[in-house]
Amino acid sequence: MLFPIRCTRTSANTARPWPKGKHGECACAIIRADFSRGAGEKEAQDCWKLMTRAERLLLFLLIISLLVVVTLSVFIIAFFLAEKPCDTPICIQASSKLLEAVDFEADPCVDFHEFLCGRYIPTCKNYKDEGALRKAELVSDPASDGDTPILAMVKKFYQACTNISAIEDDNEASLFSLISDLGGWPLLMGKEWNETGFNWQRFMTQVRPLGIKSDWLISLDYFDEDDTNLLLIRPPRLTSIPYRLKRDYYLEVIIYLADKMGTSSFSQPQLTQMIDFEERVHQIIDNSQHFLLQKGDYTKWTVETLMNEIWPENLLRKILNGLALGHAIFDNSTTVVVASENYLYELHKLLMGTSKRTQANYFMWKIVETFLPFSSDEIREIYGKYSEISDREDHCQEETNRRFHSAIEAEYVAKYKNNDVVVLLESITNLVFKSYNETDDVETNLVIEGPEGDHSGVTNIQYSSDKIIRMISDVQFHVENEFYKCLHKRTGDCSRENYYDESQDFEPHFDASENTFYLPYNLIYSDSFTWDQPNYINFARIGRTIADKIIEAQEDFNSTSKTGVELAYDAYLSWIQNKGMDKSLPALNYSVNQLFWIHSSSLQCSSEDDSSGFDEVTDSQYFKEDFNCQ
Repeated sequence: MLFPIRCTRTSANTARPWPKGKHGECACAIIRADFSRGAGEKEAQDCWKLMTRAERLLLFLLIISLLVVVTLSVFIIAFFLAEKPCDTPICIQASSKLLEAVDFEADPCVDFHEFLCGRYIPTCKNYKDEGALRKAELVSDPASDGDTPILAMVKKFYQACTNISAIEDDNEASLFSLISDLGGWPLLMGKEWNETGFNWQRFMTQVRPLGIKSDWLISLDYFDEDDTNLLLIRPPRLTSIPYRLKRDYYLEVIIYLADKMGTSSFSQPQLTQMIDFEERVHQIIDNSQHFLLQKGDYTKWTVETLMNEIWPENLLRKILNGLALGHAIFDNSTTVVVASENYLYELHKLLMGTSKRTQANYFMWKIVETFLPFSSDEIREIYGKYSEISDREDHCQEETNRRFHSAIEAEYVAKYKNNDVVVLLESITNLVFKSYNETDDVETNLVIEGPEGDHSGVTNIQYSSDKIIRMISDVQFHVENEFYKCLHKRTGDCSRENYYDESQDFEPHFDASENTFYLPYNLIYSDSFTWDQPNYINFARIGRTIADKIIEAQEDFNSTSKTGVELAYDAYLSWIQNKGMDKSLPALNYSVNQLFWIHSSSLQCSSEDDSSGFDEVTDSQYFKEDFNCQ
C-alpha cells in the first residue's frame, strides 16, 4: 500500500526532513505500511509546502496551460472530424423554405401539419425550382450565333414581346393594319363596312394561318380511339366577365382605339348587340356543360350525318377543310367525335339568326383582345382594370412558355441533360421496388417519357426537335399547324401539343405486366427531384411517388402492409447503408431521418387537399421512432 510522497534527507543511519535553506539532494521516499516511527522522528513534509510562492504560481499556470491545450485539441479534432451541414445553394434554399414554413414551437408528434406548415404563407415568396429558373434564363438570354433555329425563334418571340420602345413606337399601327387586312371592323367603319364580303367560317380559316386563335365558336381537339387520333369538336373554353364590367371594359378599349385611328364612326348600339351575342354563346355553352364533363357522353358521327342532322348545308365541312390547310382531308365519310350535339345545334341556330355585322364585330373584337396584353403600356393599363395581367416581363415569359412549351423543354434538356440523373433515378426506382418486393433478385425498368409522350428510354433522353421546328415559322405569332397532320394517325407518331392547347401533364405509372416504371420528364425537372440535392429529399418526394404508384398498380396483388412513404423510407435506409450518410441542412437541428419525413410532406403545405398525406406519415412507427414520439 502506497502513501503520499514525502521529501526527506537520507543518510546511512536515519531519515530526517531536509531543513529549509539547506542545500543538498532531496530524495522522495515512499513510506511503507508500517505506521511506526522512531521516537523523536519528525513527520516528513509535502513538496507543495516546501515550494516558494513563485514556484507554486508557475506550476498552477503550467497546469492551466496544459488543460487549455488539451481542450482546444479536442475541440479542433471534433470540429474537423464532425460532419458539416450541406452548404450548396440548393441546400441553403431547401433550408430557407423550411425555416419560413416550419412552426418550431409545435410538436410534430402531436400535430405534424401544424409543425410543418404552421408559418407557411403561400404569397410570401414565389419560389421557382432550379429547372424553372434555368428555362426562364434560356428564353430571356440574348440571342447568339450558337442558338439552334428553335431557340432563336423562341428568343425572338420573347424579345419582341418585351421590346417596350418598339411597341410604343408602333403605337398600335400593326394591329390596325391587321384589322384592315381582315376586312375592317364594322364598329369603327360605320356604313363603309361591306357585309357582302364577310363569311364567318371563311373568316376563321383566314386568321388561322396567321397564328391567331380562331376557336371562339368551336374548339377542336384530339380524341384517342385504339391509339388513333380522331377529331373532337367541342364548345370553346371562354372566360366570362360580368356583363356590366364587360360593357365598360369593351367600351373603354374601343373608344381608345377609335381615337388612335382618328375615326368618329363608333356605334354604341352595335357594341350592345355584339356583347349580347357573346352572352348568348356563353349561355348555350353553360347549357351544354353536363355533356362536357363525361367522356362517355361523346358521340361519333360521319361528317355527312352531322351536317344533315345538326349542321345543315356544307358549312361544317368547309370549316374543317379550311382550318386543315390541306394537312387533313374531311369528306362526307370522315368520322369525327362530338362532345355536345346540343351545343352545335344551338350554335347553328344562333348564327343563322345573327347579322353578319354583329358576327364580324365579335370576331374582330376577339382578335383585338388577343393583342391587348402585348400592346403599349397605355392600353395594358385599361386591360388591367378589368382582367388580371402580369408584369410585362412575367407575362412575356408565361406566353413564351405557353406557346413554345415543347421547344423550350427540348432545348433545356439538350443543354442541361446529365447522365447522373438517369443513374440516380434508376437507383431510387429499384430500391423502392425491392423494398416493396422484399427481394434483391428482381429489378424494374425505368423509362423517361418525353414532352410529347414518347417513351425515350432509360439512358438516352431524346426529344423530337424535328417535329417542333415544323410547328414554328419565322414570323411573330405565326405557327404552322401541326395539329391536322396528326389526325387519323397513331398517337405515338404525332406531336401531342397543338399551338393553342395546354401542355400535357403525363402521370407517372407502373406497368406490372412489363415490370416497368414510366416517369414523365416534367416530374424530373421539378421540386420533386433534383439530382444534386440531398437524397433524403429525393427519396421522400419522387421515391414516395414511385412507391405510391407501384402499390396502386399492384392493388389486386398487394402483399405489403407498408405505405408508400414507408417503402420510400426503407429504400432510403438501404441507400445510405451502401452510399453513406447525406449531409443535413444548415441552420436546422434535424437528423437526416427526420429531414426525410419533413420533406415527404412539405410540398403539401401549398395544397388544399385533405391531410391524409400527413396522417400516413405520423401513423408510421418509423416516424414515431425518429421523432421520439411517446
